[in-house]
Formats: sequence, structure tokens, C-alpha cells
Amino acid sequence: MLALILGPIGEKGLRRSLALSGGNPAILFSTPVCWVLIALCVFGILSPILMNRMEKKAVEQAGGDIPGETGDDPVRTPD
Repeated sequence: MLALILGPIGEKGLRRSLALSGGNPAILFSTPVCWVLIALCVFGILSPILMNRMEKKAVEQAGGDIPGETGDDPVRTPD
């Protein structure tokens, strides 16, 4: 829902920036604030992947099984 509202606003801002810079996309990387926002976006995209790998590694080091990997349900007990 947020993307539907902010998407057109972001598009207008991008078009305005590119128009002012003569179509040069380097304007998007010209300030430290831009680099911080880009780094946060990359971190947000990569963090679930990295956390999953770290969790698997920690469980393997502890000698345990990862729930859902073997198909066994750790909550249910055999009757």
C-alpha cells in the first residue's frame, strides 16, 4: 500500500533529478546521503540471506538439526 502512494512521488523526483542533471545518472550517487541510502537498501536485501546462512552454521556447530530440513516436525511427537 505504501508503494502505491510513494511510487509516483518517487518517479516524479527521479525524473526531475535526471532532467536537472541533463540525463546524467551520476547525480544519484553524488552525495553521502545517497550512498548511505543505497547501502541500507543493499543491506536490507542481503540480510535475510546472510541471517539464514549464519543460523544454519550455528545450528550445525551446535550439532543440532535444523527444523524443517529433514521433514520431521519437532513439535509433534509420535503417538
